[in-house]
Amino acid sequence: MKRISSLVCLTTLSTFFIPEHQATAQSTLSYTDASIHFRNGREYFESRNYEAAKTEFAQYLQTEKSILEKNDGN
Repeated sequence: MKRISSLVCLTTLSTFFIPEHQATAQSTLSYTDASIHFRNGREYFESRNYEAAKTEFAQYLQTEKSILEKNDGN
């Protein structure tokens, strides 16, 4: 019984002392992903806003210089 009690106490204490870097949330890809410009450009193109689509695609190509060397379908 004493062993179970000490185990519960240890588990409870360890939850309060978790290092901060383990307790942080994940960042959303839509805010950090460079292909956000590609997705925005595609949405503008589909809604026939071609000037905005052109701007978004240009920004995408500017941030992803290596995309011209890849063959990934975009």
